[in-house]
Amino acid sequence: MSSPFDPATATRAEVLDVYVNGLGAGPHPPDAHPKWLRLLDAAIALFKALGTDESMAQNNQQTFNTPAANKNSQYFAWDFTMRTCVSTV
Repeated sequence: MSSPFDPATATRAEVLDVYVNGLGAGPHPPDAHPKWLRLLDAAIALFKALGTDESMAQNNQQTFNTPAANKNSQYFAWDFTMRTCVSTV
Protein backbone atom coordinates (compact mmCIF):
# COMPACT_ATOMS: atom_id res chain seq x y z
CA MET A 1 0.00 0.00 0.00
CA SER A 2 1.52 3.32 -0.98
CA SER A 3 1.26 6.24 1.40
CA PRO A 4 -1.95 8.17 0.57
CA PHE A 5 -1.00 11.16 2.71
CA ASP A 6 1.83 13.65 3.17
CA PRO A 7 3.43 12.84 6.55
CA ALA A 8 4.75 16.40 6.80
CA THR A 9 1.23 17.90 6.79
CA ALA A 10 -1.19 15.14 7.82
CA THR A 11 -2.03 14.80 11.50
CA ARG A 12 -1.86 11.47 13.30
CA ALA A 13 -5.67 11.53 13.48
CA GLU A 14 -5.83 11.80 9.68
CA VAL A 15 -3.31 8.97 9.31
CA LEU A 16 -5.42 6.83 11.63
CA ASP A 17 -8.50 7.50 9.52
CA VAL A 18 -6.70 6.77 6.23
CA TYR A 19 -5.27 3.47 7.43
CA VAL A 20 -8.34 2.22 9.32
CA ASN A 21 -10.56 2.89 6.31
CA GLY A 22 -7.97 1.82 3.74
CA LEU A 23 -6.68 -1.34 5.40
CA GLY A 24 -10.03 -2.46 6.74
CA ALA A 25 -11.80 -1.98 3.43
CA GLY A 26 -9.38 -4.13 1.46
CA PRO A 27 -8.83 -5.09 -1.24
CA HIS A 28 -7.47 -8.26 0.24
CA PRO A 29 -5.83 -10.98 -1.82
CA PRO A 30 -8.47 -13.42 -3.06
CA ASP A 31 -6.47 -16.35 -1.71
CA ALA A 32 -5.90 -14.79 1.74
CA HIS A 33 -6.33 -17.31 4.52
CA PRO A 34 -9.34 -16.59 6.76
CA LYS A 35 -7.10 -16.80 9.86
CA TRP A 36 -4.83 -14.06 8.43
CA LEU A 37 -7.86 -11.88 7.69
CA ARG A 38 -9.14 -12.29 11.27
CA LEU A 39 -5.72 -11.34 12.65
CA LEU A 40 -5.57 -8.30 10.36
CA ASP A 41 -9.06 -7.23 11.43
CA ALA A 42 -8.08 -7.59 15.09
CA ALA A 43 -4.89 -5.56 14.58
CA ILE A 44 -6.83 -2.81 12.79
CA ALA A 45 -9.39 -2.70 15.61
CA LEU A 46 -6.54 -2.43 18.14
CA PHE A 47 -4.89 0.33 16.08
CA LYS A 48 -8.16 2.28 16.04
CA ALA A 49 -8.79 1.79 19.77
CA LEU A 50 -5.26 2.90 20.67
CA GLY A 51 -5.40 5.90 18.35
CA THR A 52 -8.74 7.20 19.58
CA ASP A 53 -7.98 6.85 23.28
CA GLU A 54 -7.88 10.11 25.25
CA SER A 55 -4.20 9.61 26.09
CA MET A 56 -3.43 10.13 22.38
CA ALA A 57 -5.40 13.41 22.10
CA GLN A 58 -2.35 15.68 22.23
CA ASN A 59 -0.36 13.52 19.81
CA ASN A 60 -3.24 13.27 17.33
CA GLN A 61 -3.20 17.01 16.73
CA GLN A 62 0.43 16.96 15.59
CA THR A 63 1.64 16.11 12.12
CA PHE A 64 2.75 12.55 11.60
CA ASN A 65 6.42 13.55 11.16
CA THR A 66 6.52 15.62 14.37
CA PRO A 67 7.98 13.78 17.37
CA ALA A 68 5.18 12.87 19.76
CA ALA A 69 4.44 15.44 22.44
CA ASN A 70 3.39 12.74 24.89
CA LYS A 71 5.57 9.65 24.44
CA ASN A 72 3.53 7.37 26.64
CA SER A 73 3.07 3.61 26.35
CA GLN A 74 -0.18 4.19 24.45
CA TYR A 75 1.69 6.11 21.75
CA PHE A 76 4.35 3.41 21.37
CA ALA A 77 1.70 0.66 21.17
CA TRP A 78 -0.21 2.70 18.55
CA ASP A 79 2.94 3.25 16.50
CA PHE A 80 3.96 -0.43 16.66
CA THR A 81 0.46 -1.61 15.73
CA MET A 82 0.26 0.83 12.81
CA ARG A 83 3.60 -0.31 11.42
CA THR A 84 2.60 -3.96 11.84
CA CYS A 85 -0.72 -3.46 10.00
CA VAL A 86 0.86 -1.48 7.17
CA SER A 87 3.71 -3.92 6.65
CA THR A 88 1.43 -6.96 6.38
CA VAL A 89 -0.71 -5.64 3.57
